Amino acid sequence: MTTPLLMDAATAAKVLDPTMSPKTLLRLARSGQIASRRRGRLVRFAMEDLEAYKDAAAKREDAAYKLVPTRKKRL
Repeated sequence: MTTPLLMDAATAAKVLDPTMSPKTLLRLARSGQIASRRRGRLVRFAMEDLEAYKDAAAKREDAAYKLVPTRKKRL
């Protein structure tokens, strides 16, 4: 098994969303929403972890959209 390609927060933020700040990505990693690999203060992200976060976020958005009540039509 090969080791995954690891990226720093700035590169990972650009891959995930070009408008996302690296600081936001670090906050998500600290809260446990995105898996990361830490070595002291250095935080690295694997591409597979970013893809897993994208999939989970898409599922959350779909579920939230389905929970929005539909408008009832008046007769």
